[in-house]
Amino acid sequence: MNKDQIKGRVEEDKGKVKEAAGVIGDDEVLEAEGNSQKMSARSSRALVISRKLLTASKSSTAESRLTRRQMNINLRYSQCLSFEKAFQ
Repeated sequence: MNKDQIKGRVEEDKGKVKEAAGVIGDDEVLEAEGNSQKMSARSSRALVISRKLLTASKSSTAESRLTRRQMNINLRYSQCLSFEKAFQ
């Protein structure tokens, strides 16, 4: 795990705490803010993984097909999370 991945985990956990506090305190704004922060952190983590895979894919052509496929999956996941966040 590198620094970016750790930061992503911390931000995701902060979002979970905010979301739970919003549910407990019956505060819809805090709950939505927590959910947004959590989703943003997840998409950031997916982006970090995609960058890491892109760097690794330059090493070999046989591995590059697999890593490119995984990178595309991570990118789509990141886009889905961003899209989902926009409509919540």
